[in-house]
This record gives sequence, structure tokens and C-alpha cells, in this order.
Amino acid sequence: MTVDGALELRRKEVPLTAEVAPQGPPERLWLVVGASAEIPGAIARQARSLSGRFPRGLVVQTKDCGEDTNSFAWVAEASLSPETAEAALSRLRASVTDAYVRPCDARPGTLPALRMTAVDPSIADMSDWGYDPQDDVSSAHPLAGGRLILIPRSFEIATNGEYAVLREPVFIAEPSGGAPRLLVEDCAYPGHFITQCDLLAFDCAQEAFADFLVYGVLVFDRAGRQLAKIERCRLVWDSWPKEHALIRSVIGE
Repeated sequence: MTVDGALELRRKEVPLTAEVAPQGPPERLWLVVGASAEIPGAIARQARSLSGRFPRGLVVQTKDCGEDTNSFAWVAEASLSPETAEAALSRLRASVTDAYVRPCDARPGTLPALRMTAVDPSIADMSDWGYDPQDDVSSAHPLAGGRLILIPRSFEIATNGEYAVLREPVFIAEPSGGAPRLLVEDCAYPGHFITQCDLLAFDCAQEAFADFLVYGVLVFDRAGRQLAKIERCRLVWDSWPKEHALIRSVIGE
């Protein structure tokens, strides 16, 4: 510990492991598809008219089903059996005549495997705001030991309609199951999730200076308690809404 109580993470002393790929065989799901689109905003607008009648509906990215190309599908139900899916299809076709059933080999650690929607309903209101489409998609990040980081992304539009705020809470889910635990209520552009023993570290964009985003690192123990907040650890060029490019590391500053 340093004098001010911040936990210093030194690369030579604490070789943090990189993010890991999900392990295990895929789970065969049968998706009852009622709408599809190429971009998040379009599928969110289609889902809005259907979700009231099918509250178990969710948006699935086809890449999470093992496909090489990606699109979005709103599904009334993600079933483990084709028979259950066919029964749900009959109900859906009363509203969507061209609905159909398709298989999905959901990879472990992906949103369909968790029955978690990839696109929040709030994205339907963002068509005129020009946000990066990746800001519209929720995500899951596997960690060593079977834990998962979950980031359900959504937007809040100001009551005066003059601006919108991206919300990115960070949750952690244990392999034993149970409800995911909230780590951070709002973490702008979270990433670089790494673990060492019982420690978890990741970064958030905590400040902005002109055209730059300044990142800090948060450190948590196994119980989800925040041990440290290391400010101004990474400086990133902000070409938002385009991709961000890391230009230098300033660990320890």
C-alpha cells in the first residue's frame, strides 16, 4: 500500500493475466425470430412494438451464435427444445406472419447463453444522435476461473431533449450462478479486464481534456469491494464516435 492508501500495480511484480476466451462447448438454442436488422437502432425500434406482447423477448447478435458475419435478431423466446420453440412460434405468428425458428449454438460466456438482451430498448430513441453503434450493444467478458463481466449499455435522454448520456454499469457474475453483482454504477468505456489471484482490475474513462480521454484503473477483491482507484493511468486519443487509439501509457502518474 502507498501512503495515500492506493494499491500500486507494478507490471514486474504483479503479472496480471490477460482477458480469456470462453471455454466449453456451445449450447444449442432454438430462437423464435420475429424481426432482424443490421444495426442496433433498427432492431430496437422493431422490438419496441413487439416486446409488450412478448415480455421474454430479447435481441441476439448472430456472431454469438457462431456466425462469421453479424446482424441482430429480436427473438420472442430462446428455447432449449425445438418443440417448445415451435409452440412459441405459433403464438408469435399471430402478430408476425413471417416469424421463424432458427438454431443458435450459443458460445459460453455470451449474452444469448445468459438470456441477456444485446440491445436495450432505450437505443430505439437514439437514431438522430449519431452515436457509435458499438455504444448501443451490451457485452459480456469472460474472466479466468469462469467469472463474467457484464456491461448492459443504455441511454438516458435529458428531459429537455438537448443531450443523451450513455450508461455503462459493470456487473460481475459468478460461475456458481446467482444474480450478477454490481461493481460500478457507471464506468465510461470500461475495458482491459484482468485478474491476478483474487484481484480484478479494469479501466474507465474518468475525465476528458479537450480531445483526450483520461483513463483510471479500478481494483476490486473477490467479494466485489473496491480496493483502489488509480487515477490518470492511461491517456487515449478520443476520435469518438470512431474507434479510440491508445497513444501512450502513463502507469503510475
